[in-house]
Amino acid sequence: MTKIDFTEGIDLLKGEHSIAICGHLNPDGDCLGCVLALTLALRSCCFEVTPLLATRECPGLYDFLEGYGWLTPACDYHESPDVFIMVDVPSLQRIGDAEHVYKRAKKTLLIDHHQGKGAFADVAYVDDTAAAAGILVWDFIDQAGITLTPEIATCCYTALVTDTGRFQFQNTNPAA
Repeated sequence: MTKIDFTEGIDLLKGEHSIAICGHLNPDGDCLGCVLALTLALRSCCFEVTPLLATRECPGLYDFLEGYGWLTPACDYHESPDVFIMVDVPSLQRIGDAEHVYKRAKKTLLIDHHQGKGAFADVAYVDDTAAAAGILVWDFIDQAGITLTPEIATCCYTALVTDTGRFQFQNTNPAA
């Protein structure tokens, strides 16, 4: 796996204030870990960040993650964010109720590890060799020069552990 240069995505955030971040329907550990890692990282840079759920459903299994209580159903979010970030989302149909937020956003960014069509975002990073979207989110945060805290690390580690089946699935590679 070659490291991605996230410069264009990082530049997309410059001068902006409000950010909404959403993952896919039926969120798993990779999805929620990514959404919350980015939320924590970008809030530390004084962005106004709202982590969204594609529906009202959220598994309580991940309530140990920092920021879990901030998760907001997309249908309850009525603002027009400067930037809408999608993580672990291979197609627009997978963001459920958040499609309305996507349409209201000034700019869109996608970070994913599934084969799909990233053309639905202004800036898209898709690496299907990555074992989890959490690896890409970690690299994005690192390249942005944001301090990688233990809470961010826990979110990204949860993403990695769940999507690799505790490093037992075939997608587990040296980068994982």
